[in-house]
Amino acid sequence: MNLEHHFLLRHTWILLLVGLLILSCSTDKKTQLTDIVKRSMSSVVLITAFDGRDSVLSRGTGFFLSPNRLLTNMHVIKDACKAEATTASGKILSIAFVLSDSKNSDLVEVEVEGTVEHQTMLPLSDHLPDEGERVVVLGNPLGLQGTVTDGIISSIRAVEPFGSVIQMTAPVHARGILPTQAI
Repeated sequence: MNLEHHFLLRHTWILLLVGLLILSCSTDKKTQLTDIVKRSMSSVVLITAFDGRDSVLSRGTGFFLSPNRLLTNMHVIKDACKAEATTASGKILSIAFVLSDSKNSDLVEVEVEGTVEHQTMLPLSDHLPDEGERVVVLGNPLGLQGTVTDGIISSIRAVEPFGSVIQMTAPVHARGILPTQAI
């Protein structure tokens, strides 16, 4: 396993702890964590990837960009024969196909079959957060649905070969580093 692949496997799953949610739901001190969770958690899905014998290959986090488009990590669905997304309400949507991907940032945009009525979407931010800005991270790390943590942006750094990465204090499994290259 090369260094880049190892880094992506150990660190970018955080990105789908709704890492991009950090960019779109960064908050000021007046905003309550519970309000952010209530508004955003229904956007988050559990992605489950299966092999040819319908055995689970991996689980990870995804989130809705539109009623039938999700963003997830490539390593979650890589080598899968099929994959599905389970919404916060328990509805299971089959992942139909990949719309776009970025191997460097370990991201993949997928289309699901069907839609969820009144589904909350997460808008993507067009800018990086500021150092010291409060952030909230929502996700399903290792299949543990509905995980919530918060912290601040401690640094934004240029790290080769990944580009800009966001370092944060929110306690997450992979030490709070988020690759942020665009798809």
